[in-house]
Amino acid sequence: MAMRSLGTMACETPDKVRKYKMIVLDLLVHGLYDPVSSEVIHESLKTLTIILGKIQGKGLGSFFIDITLRTRTLLDDENDSLRYSAFVLFGQLAAFAGRKWKRFFTRQVKQTQDSLLTHLQDRNPQVAKACKTTFRACSPYLRQRKDYSFQSEEDQRNPKLCRQLVSERGQERFSQIPCPPSVNAEGGRAHQGVTPIKRLRPSMFQL
Repeated sequence: MAMRSLGTMACETPDKVRKYKMIVLDLLVHGLYDPVSSEVIHESLKTLTIILGKIQGKGLGSFFIDITLRTRTLLDDENDSLRYSAFVLFGQLAAFAGRKWKRFFTRQVKQTQDSLLTHLQDRNPQVAKACKTTFRACSPYLRQRKDYSFQSEEDQRNPKLCRQLVSERGQERFSQIPCPPSVNAEGGRAHQGVTPIKRLRPSMFQL
């Protein structure tokens, strides 16, 4: 599959991803809106998580808006795999919003807080775990304006938090770990695997 190949390329040849970043992002954003295949959407979510980690969320341009808006709608998807991947990606977007997108992302988080609270007790324990860490990543955006201000864009681009979020993919090679346990393959809605990125440095995401 094309989206999975992009994820593999991001892991194995990150320099190529940086070189063709805008083309790759365009393909993946289109994948998020695929009208037919939930698997394409799923792979796009996972690959975007990998690529954002590789580029540290820099230079996304208006793609940041597109990715955020679409990911937010998937937080309540019936498919456990999509919800799981959407929470991981949304948390990473929170870590990379920076000053440029802080106001926009604050609005998005406030519109999403009901979903964040609901899925803290998601029926799937892996989704609940991802939601818990994403909720922590988004918590600065839920505070009153006078209570928070990021010192600088670099302060908000928190590499430790990024590693914490993407580690939810697991620590084995890309495409080798199965989906969360409650996911099934009935009706073609769930898929065989939440494909993680290559082994990353362990992080505090594991709660």
